[in-house]
Amino acid sequence: RSYTRMYELEANNRKTEIAFLRSQINPHFLYNTLTMICGMAAEGMTDKIILVTGALSQIFRYSIKGNDMVSLREELEIVKSYLMIQKERFADRFTIEYNFSDDAYDCLIPKMVIQPLVENAIFHGLEAKSEAGTVIIESAFQGNNLLLTITDDGAGMDSETLEKVRASLH
Repeated sequence: RSYTRMYELEANNRKTEIAFLRSQINPHFLYNTLTMICGMAAEGMTDKIILVTGALSQIFRYSIKGNDMVSLREELEIVKSYLMIQKERFADRFTIEYNFSDDAYDCLIPKMVIQPLVENAIFHGLEAKSEAGTVIIESAFQGNNLLLTITDDGAGMDSETLEKVRASLH
């Protein structure tokens, strides 16, 4: 009986963490995007404004409607919208690679969990790097489980910080 209660508490904790991640459209991302749109307007870049505002509205619409679980295909469409905005902002500072098997696209995953991880890869991994970098988004199956991985070739972190992060995860 106590194991069941512990499992329920752990499941509720995971749902709360996922809801928190989903609600986190970074205010800096929104501010930077709106500032970029203002700059485009000042330059008369109407076509780019239409693309960026369309992608931004798609991200917000997706984050507030629908189910908690979505197909990987749906989630990647939103990630691609996010990345289109970031590539417009950062020009040629990074490239994106996708590596998915065909059978992964229909797998259900929690909504809005990939975008915050990609955002972290760009800002904490690539932003400090002086030359262009790469973000890789990929999947693999481990048994019946889908493993999603986001990696970057950015500046990284020193070993002390890495140990603190690892310790906090345990």
